[in-house]
Amino acid sequence: MALRYNYHVKYFTLYELTQSEKANLHKIDNRVSLTFDIIDNLYQLAHLLDDLRESLGHPINISSGYRCPNVNRIVQGSATSLHLRGCAADLFCLPSLMPKLWDLVQSNAMWTEFGYNKSKGYIHVAYDPFNPCVMRKIY
Repeated sequence: MALRYNYHVKYFTLYELTQSEKANLHKIDNRVSLTFDIIDNLYQLAHLLDDLRESLGHPINISSGYRCPNVNRIVQGSATSLHLRGCAADLFCLPSLMPKLWDLVQSNAMWTEFGYNKSKGYIHVAYDPFNPCVMRKIY
C-alpha cells in the first residue's frame, strides 16, 4: 500500500505525534503498531495542526497524539478513540494563549471533535476522515 498524503509539514513531526510519556513510563513502544493508514492520518492531522499554529502565531505542544491500544488502555481512553487511528491530539500552549487557541479550534469546521479540559490544561481536537461533517463538542 502506498502512502497517500503530502508529508511536508512546517511545525509538527511524526515523532511529536507519536511520542508518549505513558508509553515510556510503562516501557511500551507506542510506534510498533503504526500502519500506513495511521501514518497517513497523522500527517493529515499535522497539516491541520500547522494551520492552527499559523493562526495562533505561537508554538503549540502536543501532550497526546497517536496511542497504540496498550497506551490507550493505560490512560483509560475510549475504545473508539480517534487517538487510536492517528486522528486526534491533545494540545497546550502558553496559559495566556489557551483562550485564543480554544476560540480558533471552535471556529475551524475541520475538527469533528473538540473539547477544552481546563482542569488538566489541554484542548482535544480530532478529525474523522470517515465522518467529516459530524462536529461534536465533547467537553
